Amino acid sequence: MPRQKFCIETLINWNIQTTRMLKVLDLGSRVRPCLRLMMFLSLLTFLTIFYFFSDVSSAGYMKFLRRNPNLETDFYSTAPDTYSSDSSINQTGGSKEGYLVWSPSCRIPDLDPWHESIRHLIHREEPMVCSELPPLTRVTGHTLQLIHANAHLYGEENSFHCCYQEITRRDADKFSPKVDDLFSVSNCIHFDDTINLTSEQQFIMVKCVAPWFWFWKKKIYTNLHAIVSIRKDIKKKLQNNLTLDRQKMSVLIVGIDSISRLNLIRTMPKTVRFLQKMGWVEMKGYNKIDDNTFPNLMAVLTGMNYTQVRKGC
Repeated sequence: MPRQKFCIETLINWNIQTTRMLKVLDLGSRVRPCLRLMMFLSLLTFLTIFYFFSDVSSAGYMKFLRRNPNLETDFYSTAPDTYSSDSSINQTGGSKEGYLVWSPSCRIPDLDPWHESIRHLIHREEPMVCSELPPLTRVTGHTLQLIHANAHLYGEENSFHCCYQEITRRDADKFSPKVDDLFSVSNCIHFDDTINLTSEQQFIMVKCVAPWFWFWKKKIYTNLHAIVSIRKDIKKKLQNNLTLDRQKMSVLIVGIDSISRLNLIRTMPKTVRFLQKMGWVEMKGYNKIDDNTFPNLMAVLTGMNYTQVRKGC
């Protein structure tokens, strides 16, 4: 407070002395508009500096950055100790309280996932119901199956026809920020029971139509299936790595797209608790730099952004 009082008195004395000098020189009427502007800018600069050093760096501001155990309410009916509040665990590459990362080039605050300022935004969303009828198809392993037990719910089984289409990315090997928007859909292949899919097919769209009026047909069923399989090129890489003259893989990195670390803590508490229990290393300082998986993985593995990867690789 003494320092703040001294600064205010100094500013007032400077303005008084300047006004007296202008009166002596008889320049008051001509310089008065400029003087007012200078006084306003000086006062604005002083108040900005005063506010920054007296408020932003105070302990009151840091309360938002520190994790408050009382606010760690579990909104999803799980134990309240879902996420550890130990500050030593949350520190990453820095020693300043209230920050995950504190370095000359990067500062990431340790924000509370359940802070009271956002608690009104956290709630459980009801699952989206696309149809009240059970599914007509399913994928088991690499086999697409028509569920005959549910066929009567969509009409007479002999009256409708089903086909499937493969969905593939276009220009998947090219560097493009809009790679997710480019895809191709193959011709629809008819099936009436089961069909064996290849290991290269990852996404399947199924359509079923039934006679409606004259030669027109109506769509009675549409579904998308994602097939999780080991692709041939990936399998070949794994087999090549198992040779005696090569060192085996020893590090496993698991990443989840389209979700932030704080949202993972809020919406998937059981997963977070399992990872902590198993001793997984949490990359608290990791942040996305672009859309899609490739540029973000290249950044964390090589330290290069999208432009550098495209130019150097």
